[in-house]
Amino acid sequence: MQKFFNFYSNKRIAVTGASGFIGSCLLNELSKYSKTAYGISRRKTKIKNLKMLKVNLNNKNDLKNTVKKFDIFFYFAADTNLYRSEKNPHHNFTSNVEPIIDLIRCAIKLKKK
Repeated sequence: MQKFFNFYSNKRIAVTGASGFIGSCLLNELSKYSKTAYGISRRKTKIKNLKMLKVNLNNKNDLKNTVKKFDIFFYFAADTNLYRSEKNPHHNFTSNVEPIIDLIRCAIKLKKK
């Protein structure tokens, strides 16, 4: 596994959904290999000794500034409230799908892989 994670040693890494189980586990492991691995959250969040940034990926300026700062994104963010999703599918789309589309578009525009 160490050989796998060594690839990330000189990369600036962002993990969305870092307050969830999968995101926090990945960020914890990546933090052992990269000094510039950060969790991204919509809310101000503190998780153990992990580096966290409050970023609203629905905000175009936040998104652009974040894409500029990082080399690699792991996207695990999701609004998982089933009741709210069924009640308001449009909110579910703008919360879960639009940020991914916008992240990809922004990366393309900034010539990020």
